[in-house]
Amino acid sequence: NDRILISNTEWTCDFFVSDYSHPAMKEPQFKWCMESENGVVAAGELTYDHGAYKAVPIGTVKATVPAVEKPQKVILKATLTEGDKVVVNEWDLWIFPDAISLPKEVCMSENGEFDSKAKVVVTPRFTEELVAYAKAGGTVIVLGSEGLVRPFNSVLHLEEGRYFFTRPASFPPYEELQSGTIIQEHPMFGDLPHESYADFLFYNMLGESPGLDLEPLGFNDCDPVIRMLHSYQVGRSMGCIVERRLGKGLVIVTSLDMNKKFPEATYLL
Repeated sequence: NDRILISNTEWTCDFFVSDYSHPAMKEPQFKWCMESENGVVAAGELTYDHGAYKAVPIGTVKATVPAVEKPQKVILKATLTEGDKVVVNEWDLWIFPDAISLPKEVCMSENGEFDSKAKVVVTPRFTEELVAYAKAGGTVIVLGSEGLVRPFNSVLHLEEGRYFFTRPASFPPYEELQSGTIIQEHPMFGDLPHESYADFLFYNMLGESPGLDLEPLGFNDCDPVIRMLHSYQVGRSMGCIVERRLGKGLVIVTSLDMNKKFPEATYLL
């Protein structure tokens, strides 16, 4: 849940080395860098006392996150080198602008009440008034909650992240298994740098958010914008975002956690 970086903030990362090679390294050189598609964003190296067959703390690196106008994927790389032996590990990170706000035409409503001048209403309650508003040409984003989703118990003894991680094997109860996501190429994602599946970019929005139960909602007639793949033994039709026309307007239903404390959620919204 710490893969999201914010422009113009200080980023820190603690590195450890676990060397189980045979023969083990003796005095390797450690370098790190953060790379984007445009080149190296930050880089450095650290010296430390290497030890074999255990986790050895190397130290903490710091860097200022560069300013971006739109989300950008970067790759953090760590390299150990000793003679001809080179070992590399890497992690995907995403940088977001430091100031993200919703357009003034967006109305956030907890109870379904809304400003008639709004172009978009975001709400957990889809009232008769909002049905009429959508039919007349408005857009409603419904935040799916109890009754729309298919929750299941925690897996892998995780305290959080049950709807992001998959079990290492298919053990019952099969209702509590999911095996991935598929994201459609869709204009609603704008320049969000997804790669057709919900990578760690979506962790905060997805980790504790069960998928929409599409069949009883009548939404399984075509692919959702984001599909959650249920266990193959059961194969319930599930999704994280669906959209439908309603009269002259549009209704989008999402089960993702659109909490404003997550910059990636605000940006997507």
